[in-house]
Amino acid sequence: MGLDPAGRPVANGNEATARTSLAAAIGLWMAASATCFGLLLWRAGPPPAGARFDPATRTCEVPGSVVPLILIIGIFLTKYAAGIELALQGNLITDSHFVWGLASLYGLFSGAFLARGWRLWRLIPPSMPTVHSLMQPNL
Repeated sequence: MGLDPAGRPVANGNEATARTSLAAAIGLWMAASATCFGLLLWRAGPPPAGARFDPATRTCEVPGSVVPLILIIGIFLTKYAAGIELALQGNLITDSHFVWGLASLYGLFSGAFLARGWRLWRLIPPSMPTVHSLMQPNL
């Protein structure tokens, strides 16, 4: 950040570029998340076989699956690899292709988790009271 003749801080070109790159990265994350979410819901259909909602305890029971493990390991490996690359080449943080690629990959992971949760959300019957309705006083 530079200073104008009066000594007030002003943004220089690097900061404006960083803000633009951050906005693009967030946009790519959102687009990748929405795309993955939509494709997985379109492909997956109903909740997994054997999944059920227990109204008494307000919990979902889901049969075991390797998918969450793969997603968690994928996020860990992505974060690990990005950390190593940034430790070895610190200037990569300013490389828009690197940042946008990571943002897109994290968006895919986000969309996959969101789609899995959404499929389970559909198990809850519409007549089930929501948290908001439970907090309303009975008049």
